[in-house]
Amino acid sequence: MNLSVGDIVRTNYGTGPYIIEHVSELCTCPSYMDTLNGDVLKESDHHYHLRCTGVRGGNGFFYLNGYTDEGSNVWTDDRIEFVGQAKNIQFGLFEGNA
Repeated sequence: MNLSVGDIVRTNYGTGPYIIEHVSELCTCPSYMDTLNGDVLKESDHHYHLRCTGVRGGNGFFYLNGYTDEGSNVWTDDRIEFVGQAKNIQFGLFEGNA
């Protein structure tokens, strides 16, 4: 898998499908729970954060955080699965995505 804008993905726990709208730069930020516990300096394995929209429309964004390029999550056993590529997606010439 290569996480890219326009990819359609779903989670192994039954959410989605989603269209990826933005892929963050590669990062090593701590997990949400580590942050809540005050351990803001703890680095995680390399991962991405995804901003998505629902395939079925609606308003707002969905966020899938802490995923590797292979689709596994660095903090949990969660996975994202590639479903397909959205049609009629216009890509930016200098889009900063993985």
